[in-house]
Amino acid sequence: MNIIVLAIPIFIFFLCIEIVINFVKKTNYYQVNDTINSISTGIISRITGVVLLIIPFSIYQYCFNQFALFTWSTDSISTWIVAFIVYDFCYYWFHRYAHEVNILWASHVVHHQSEEYNLSTALRQTSTSAWFGWVFYIPMAFLGIDPIVILTVGGLNLIYQFFVHTQLVGKLPSWIEAVFVTPSLHGVHHGQNTVYIDKNYAGVFIIWDRLFNTYQVELDSEKPVYGVRKALKSWNPVWANIEPYYRLLEDAWHTKSWRNKLVLWFKPTGWRPDDVIKTVPRQYTNPKNLQKFDIKLPLLANIYVGLQHTLLIALSVYFLVLAPELTNQITLLVSGVLLLSMISLSFVQEQRVWAWLVESLRLLVTFSFIFTLNGELWWQALSILLGVFSLSLLYRFNLKPSPAKVAVDSACRSK
Repeated sequence: MNIIVLAIPIFIFFLCIEIVINFVKKTNYYQVNDTINSISTGIISRITGVVLLIIPFSIYQYCFNQFALFTWSTDSISTWIVAFIVYDFCYYWFHRYAHEVNILWASHVVHHQSEEYNLSTALRQTSTSAWFGWVFYIPMAFLGIDPIVILTVGGLNLIYQFFVHTQLVGKLPSWIEAVFVTPSLHGVHHGQNTVYIDKNYAGVFIIWDRLFNTYQVELDSEKPVYGVRKALKSWNPVWANIEPYYRLLEDAWHTKSWRNKLVLWFKPTGWRPDDVIKTVPRQYTNPKNLQKFDIKLPLLANIYVGLQHTLLIALSVYFLVLAPELTNQITLLVSGVLLLSMISLSFVQEQRVWAWLVESLRLLVTFSFIFTLNGELWWQALSILLGVFSLSLLYRFNLKPSPAKVAVDSACRSK
């Protein structure tokens, strides 16, 4: 089983601890909608990974079987240590190019869209990295690193990175920050301040950034402002993955140069054809006066969204654990239900005027599906009760859309 799936309870445990500390200390490191959006995006990345990762893993397996130059014993601790270090080196270059090439950034930018920096931000992962990222790890197959080893050390690398996404830990002793990525150093990487852009790419060992001139400490005079300058302004986790590609397609469609239609995908991040800059202007945020995207919800709506996402997280973990044993048809069905559920809940978070109707249909589909998961009477009774309770809670706060909601819905459609 994927080590990341096994680590999900650990992630949730420490996330809850940080949320409690944030509440007690009133640090304002969390925003409810942003946190939910990050978690939803992370869940989608795991769900799509069940299908998408099969192809790159098969390519790696083939290269390992046919072209491995060395043989490393999986029983030797040195194999795992070497693999862990080499993986982080490969990750550095993948991560660096993901910031420097338009099409790679379109995939990776999902992780940087959050305007907060906390443990939920770590969970905010792209669903399309499997299309490109595997290329950077193929050299490990030629070096003879067993596929199981790379899956494991890759998972450990990601787990380490989870814990550096926090503001509760400040700068650490200089000898630690000379070797390892720390919360302060990685916070710099998430900053959109000019001095912090394209710095500190490493996952575990910051020595790669020191060696290749991409190292930057957090300055006492300039606190990182998190997020990206082309803000997403949406709580839809699926749109979060699609929007960056849509912007590239939009530029490719509008530019009159056939050459630019092709090369813009591989140009440095942010590059746009001159004719498109004039005809399709875009607004960018200013780190010095950033207004964070937020849509205030009534307390009852926040409770509803929180409860529904808690249920979806439980269903997602259950699905990910059982995924290896499920048929392709069931995998696609469950994936579809979960994806549609998160899209529908994002409409509720954005207070679209028709969100209550879409969400009502979503509840009927979801709880009908849950009803069929188990033939036990108590399970079916529980699913019915939860469905009725959810519908009543939804109708309680959302049956009569206010003029403010209409205005928000119009603004969302026009962005």
